[in-house]
This record gives sequence, structure tokens and C-alpha cells, in this order.
Amino acid sequence: MKNFFVHNYKIKIISVLLATGLWWFVYVSQNPRLSASFPVTIKYENLAPEFKLETETKTVRVELHGDSRSLENVGPENLQASVDLEGLEEGSYHVGIKINNRTGLRMQIRTKTVDVRLTPLKKIELPVALKLSGELKEGYRQGEVTYKPMSTAVYGGDSALKIVAKIVAAVDVGGSKKSFRTRAALRALDSAGATVPGVHLSPDTVMVYVAIESAQGKPAPVTMRFKDPEAQANYPTADYYPREVLLGGDPEVLKKISAVYTEEFDLGQCAAGGSYQVKLKLPPNVTADSEQITFSCDPEKGFSRTFSVVLRAINLCSGCDAIIQPAEINVTVTGRPDVVNSLTQAGVTASVDLLGMKPGEREVSPYAHLNKANEQIKLEYPTAPVKAVITKSVK
Repeated sequence: MKNFFVHNYKIKIISVLLATGLWWFVYVSQNPRLSASFPVTIKYENLAPEFKLETETKTVRVELHGDSRSLENVGPENLQASVDLEGLEEGSYHVGIKINNRTGLRMQIRTKTVDVRLTPLKKIELPVALKLSGELKEGYRQGEVTYKPMSTAVYGGDSALKIVAKIVAAVDVGGSKKSFRTRAALRALDSAGATVPGVHLSPDTVMVYVAIESAQGKPAPVTMRFKDPEAQANYPTADYYPREVLLGGDPEVLKKISAVYTEEFDLGQCAAGGSYQVKLKLPPNVTADSEQITFSCDPEKGFSRTFSVVLRAINLCSGCDAIIQPAEINVTVTGRPDVVNSLTQAGVTASVDLLGMKPGEREVSPYAHLNKANEQIKLEYPTAPVKAVITKSVK
């Protein structure tokens, strides 16, 4: 074996070199080294919403070098060009181009920077109007609807901003049987309901929650829970109301509920007397016409209940919408136990009067009242002004 490598070794080395050279000559003749040039669209990233980008450079030319077989299977879709504008303020800049080469081939670019100019845009702040569409499944109804944020910044030129009438988020509830959350895109519309070009929004989406409930509902008794049940004997006249609530939600979930319970109440608080609001512990995705009960330590001396009441806009201008912030106020009802206990959530209403007010932001005082006149009832509620954002409706 040793003689095989040593004997005539020079001739053998020359033979290997000649064979390698011949293989390389054949390979290169079959797969010549070539170059290909591709135009790649530049993606400008992280532009601050308050600025407009001005640049003449939309694409960059990228050269790839390799054998013909490798170049056959690549194109501009295998390349990505980007320019990062993060942190740039008003002014002119030379910004580097970043190329993401996913081909594995050698790359060359002759243009490595672009000239950009950032100019400030005008800005207005507008409330978001939610537009629901579609029909629910039979036997279901729409419950609470909330969304955040309730306003957005609109950026653009003077001429474009002047025709923006409303910001709308559209949500389709068609066929829904369960409560859901969704992220809805915002659109800037003119008075005719058409999308306004040349403006952009920040943020440009809102998170929407839509509660879907059973149209029939289900009554369920309320069971009070105490941290120290034995202490209940010290307060024989203590009582709570309501004793029953009407539940809404998925009918399949409601079938499994025989009663609802309160959070544990500390009877030690009754040493000072008075009435207390105790929250119900409702199952997930279940609603009730009252989410809390009023526990009275000594109902013989008076009785109070607190209702969370949605503020309604009355006397709104024709063709207008209004968003009230906050949307709810707490109304405390005090009176004789038998009279107060006879009230329902629907029996207490609250409103803001927008008579004669034109579109814009207004401060108004809320007003709470009973649907039935009752001289034995006293109402207490916050009278500090609330904000009403009045806008023209989308046609």
C-alpha cells in the first residue's frame, strides 16, 4: 500500500490536478458564472403618523451573481428592501437601505442610501362611531357593546381634513350566538359616506366587545354568602334585594345555572349599620339585569340601593349622533324598604339634554329620574358636567 502512494507519485499528483481541472472546465462550460439585476420596491417603515414622506426613490436595483442554474430560480420576490424612518423628525435625510437577501447568492447594490424629506401634516381629533350590521340568530339579542379607544387622530392636508365628517368602525354581528371580541379597522368618511383619500389614522383600529344574550333570559335566585355565616344571627332584621335576577347569555350555559351567588360579605361592617352594595359572582359570558345586590343591616330604619344607569342623549339635533363620556352614572335610591325593593333596573333612568346644541364637544349636566313618580323616594347622583361629543350621522 505504501509503494502505491510513493511509486511514481509525481505522475499521480499531475493526474489528479488534470482531472480536477477537466471537471471544473466541464462544469463551468455547462454552468457559466452570470449576473442578474432586479428592481426591488423599497418599503419605508416606522414613519411617524404626524409626518408626510416625500422621496423620489421608490425602487432600488439589486445585482445577484451566481451560476446560470442558481439564477434560474430567483427573482425580485426573493429580495426585500426597506428603509427605517424611526425617530426622524421634520427635515431632509440620507437614510441607508437594508436588503434582505433570501437567495444565498452573492449580492451587490450600487445605491446604498435614499434621500427623503419629512413634512408635518395637519391633525384633528374625532370620536369613533361604531356601526353594527347583520342579523343575530333567532332567539338571541345584542347586549352590551363597548370599544376602545373612543377617538382617533386624523392626519392629512387641509383640503382632505375639511371633508372628513366621521370616523367609523364597522362590525358584522350576523349569525352570532356568542359574545365576541374583534379588532375593527377605522375608516374616515365624508358626508356622503365615501372613504376620504389622502388621510391616515392613528390608531387605525379599535378593539370591540359585543355581548350576545338569550332573547328569553332565565330568572335565577340570588344566594347571599358571608365570611362568617354564624354572625348572621346577630342581625335578625338584615335583608337584601333583589332576591332574583334575570340572566342572559348562551342558552346552553343558562341551562346549567340553578342559582347565582354574591361575593362574601363581612357582617362585621354591620356594626356601624347602613346598606352595602355586594357584587354577584356571575359565570363567564353571562349577564344579569342587576350585577349587584343591596344588603341592608337594619332595613327597619331605611333602605338604599344603587343602580348603574346608562346616560341617554335626548333632544339630539336632526341627523346627529352623540357619544357621552362617561357613559354611565351611579344613582342611589333611598326610601322605605317596601318601596325601594319594588323598583327594577329599568325603573331608574338618566339622561343629558342636548336641546339646541350643534356638532362639537359640549359639557352638560346629567339628570336622573324614576319612570314612575314616587314622593317616598330620594335620588342621589353625581351632578358634575359630563362630556357630550356630537357628530353628524353617516348617511
